[in-house]
Amino acid sequence: MDVAVCFLLGVLFAVQGLKVKFSRYNQSSLNSNSSGPMNAVDGNVLSSSITKNGANEFWWGEFDRPHKISSMFVVVGKGKQRIFVSYGKTDRPSHMCAEIVTPLGYDFINMNVTCNQALEGNTVTVRRVGNGSLVLNEIIPIECLENTHSFSCISCPPNCINGCSAVDGTCNDCKKGQFGRMCHRDCHHVCSDGTCDRNEGRCSQENVIIAVVFSLCLVFIVVSVIGFLIKR
Repeated sequence: MDVAVCFLLGVLFAVQGLKVKFSRYNQSSLNSNSSGPMNAVDGNVLSSSITKNGANEFWWGEFDRPHKISSMFVVVGKGKQRIFVSYGKTDRPSHMCAEIVTPLGYDFINMNVTCNQALEGNTVTVRRVGNGSLVLNEIIPIECLENTHSFSCISCPPNCINGCSAVDGTCNDCKKGQFGRMCHRDCHHVCSDGTCDRNEGRCSQENVIIAVVFSLCLVFIVVSVIGFLIKR
């Protein structure tokens, strides 16, 4: 347990993004074996915030200002938990960062979570699904800087323009002459406008120009032949 947790903490400290701190926190109920919701944000993964054994128990923490969260470091106990980011407590699917299921036979799971999409808000809510006690050892939200992505806040691919997805690094657009999800492939042909189809690498613009030029050449040939025949 200690080795796994230490390894993940080492990875966490290598992250380039902002480790967002909570200014307030609370939980739906308090188990007598826990000193309260602050245990989930005290930097000690061996202490835990524990609710009573109930239905859909939850923990929530509030930032001092809004942040755009794309990933988190989480240590959580048994069961299925869902993590949300929004303005205020919520359980709306559109605000869900991720769902975590602790494998059978394990008392807890520690993991680096990448959200399904970057979510903006001032509150993180962790909800246990169904009956049981919510056990939350630690949660650290990560806000990546602009033009970075994934849990470690890696720089966007070099051929991206207008940034990339904070979740998986997919380029919003490509530099001229490049295509593909990460803009890492060269266009198949030299296109007239220096670009090509984002997915296939074809030059749709070039094809139109070639067709027009070919048609004009064909018209010129036909007119020339007709003129020659008339003169005869």
